[in-house]
Amino acid sequence: MHRAPANTVVWCLTQSHCYDHAMHERIDDNDSKLSTADLVKRIDDWMERLGQLRQLVDGWISERPNLRIADAPAVPMREQLMQQYHIPKRSMPAFRVMEGDKQLALFRPVGLWVIGANGRVDVFTEKAAPILVDAAPNFERPAWKLYMSKSPRDAIEFNQESLYSILGLS
Repeated sequence: MHRAPANTVVWCLTQSHCYDHAMHERIDDNDSKLSTADLVKRIDDWMERLGQLRQLVDGWISERPNLRIADAPAVPMREQLMQQYHIPKRSMPAFRVMEGDKQLALFRPVGLWVIGANGRVDVFTEKAAPILVDAAPNFERPAWKLYMSKSPRDAIEFNQESLYSILGLS
């Protein structure tokens, strides 16, 4: 496999399909071409995982009748690979956790292709702005991890308990 110089950014679509932005070339272990269809498949999977994240949070808060999920403005998705492959922009769904008319949290997707993760969602609360990333390999069941600080060692599993903690609920 081609190895990019240490100071370049390499985005991987799968473990064998990567793109070296500095060299403007595909990096591929098995000499197959990276296609628009490959990218669209990843984007579709990301959109599905974002929908599943909303359902997961909705299920966790459903135990509390005063909490609900509300739509938030969608976030445009127009990442560099999408532009290079002429893939039309998409809209990433965002949502809020509400207590009556008060917003407790905003879940706002950042993007799919982020270094060290399979997508990132920023979470904004009154007191914190943790980062939620999917640590699962491509096309596998999401493994959401919550980062309360910038240290990679500070990741915790995103579950009902950690959600209630960032919402300030016990």
